[in-house]
Amino acid sequence: MTYEGTVTLGALKFLVLPALGKLEGWHFRIEFWHGKRRSNRQNRYYNGVILPKIHDMMRDAGVTISRKACHEWLKKRVGNLVVNFELPDGTIEEVTRSSAELSTQEWEDFMLACRVWAAEWGLDIPPPNEG
Repeated sequence: MTYEGTVTLGALKFLVLPALGKLEGWHFRIEFWHGKRRSNRQNRYYNGVILPKIHDMMRDAGVTISRKACHEWLKKRVGNLVVNFELPDGTIEEVTRSSAELSTQEWEDFMLACRVWAAEWGLDIPPPNEG
């Protein structure tokens, strides 16, 4: 069960508390964050310009990869959105962060890193509002 929104007394009193009362014995996690998440405009630019251009470049180079896999690869290798953690046996594992968790500034930084990476391979991706 997930609730997402802005913390207000009404939301806590009428949505969250009644829901928690129905989950007796369940484990839970509460997460708060401050700041804006990426905008629809940023999503449209990434999914409509950056990702298709990089995906097409990779396909033209003979890489058989889905657009989703291309996005995952960009997050890991270009955006360095990786978190390392240690298991109880001492093994180090890594997971890739969800890009949906990024703030608007972090998302801008990620998109810039993608554009710079692409430029190093000869692919010009125009900045937003210029193409």
